[in-house]
Amino acid sequence: MKFDDRSLLFKMPTNILFVLNETATCKADDVERSISIIPVTFAEYTKAMSKPYKQPLKNQGWRLFQSTGSGVNYISEIIVKNGATLTNYRLRYVKRPTPIILSELKSSNLSIDGVDAVTECTLDPIIHPEIL
Repeated sequence: MKFDDRSLLFKMPTNILFVLNETATCKADDVERSISIIPVTFAEYTKAMSKPYKQPLKNQGWRLFQSTGSGVNYISEIIVKNGATLTNYRLRYVKRPTPIILSELKSSNLSIDGVDAVTECTLDPIIHPEIL
């Protein structure tokens, strides 16, 4: 469900630990430009929509985060200023690492993030000493 007519919906990866930066390319008046995407809460969005200037700044876009009822599919709504068309959206993020499990957890009816089998570390070996 979209909250804004100017927006596009994007399915986000479910393994995001935190977002580093977001940019997009949008086209307005036959000119393509790169804009920064700023995450906004619904409260901030509602407050901005009650003001006379109801759109992102010239070189900005807004991202409203949504989630489906199951909480599995993460959807973001990207809003650009009036008259602009979003042509490309890029997201840099740090991936949530998978758990490191040293012994089987099935016998104890336990799991970590739904995983109960022995798993190796998927992170770069250079940071193993920091983990330990």
